[in-house]
Amino acid sequence: MSKRQDGAFAERDRLIRDLFVRYGQLMDYCDTFFGTVRARAGSAMVCGDGCGSCCELSSVTALEAAVMWKYVRRRRLHVKPLAPRRRGVCVFLENGRCTVYPVRPMICRSHGLPIVYKMRGRDTVCWCPKNFRKMRVRDIPKSWVFDGDAATVQLVKMNLAYCLVTGKRQLADRRVTFRSIRTGKAARVLA
Repeated sequence: MSKRQDGAFAERDRLIRDLFVRYGQLMDYCDTFFGTVRARAGSAMVCGDGCGSCCELSSVTALEAAVMWKYVRRRRLHVKPLAPRRRGVCVFLENGRCTVYPVRPMICRSHGLPIVYKMRGRDTVCWCPKNFRKMRVRDIPKSWVFDGDAATVQLVKMNLAYCLVTGKRQLADRRVTFRSIRTGKAARVLA
């Protein structure tokens, strides 16, 4: 291998590490936002350990899948047989607990919060029906509302960069299924 090729691979690895760091910062932001709202909302927000009501996600971006696959492989979760489950329930939910909680994707980190999205040109705020039961949208302080569009734009940009840097352009507009991550089949796609 030439020095030039070595340098290109070193630069690629540096860029990938940087993307993982920036992704981690976005996840930290989500966690901090969630924790702040939870602390301020008190009993109005009932999200908690073992709930699992919102655990119905089935796919993620390639960047999120790569982070999750590293964790699954390290913990050897992919060699454990999948337990039978109700249709639509996340394959990482076991006994009401998330087996990949430290590396759960952004959407899982924001579920339960009041989230604002643009729908048909208008801001729409939604949240888990178990939370804020006695509150109307106008009663929710703006500082409690997570900007889902802004966070998603950041994630999409990072995912696109990840796909381009790793040479996986075909994954830029596709999702990687949780089942493929959990069973190890995603390794072929992400390798």
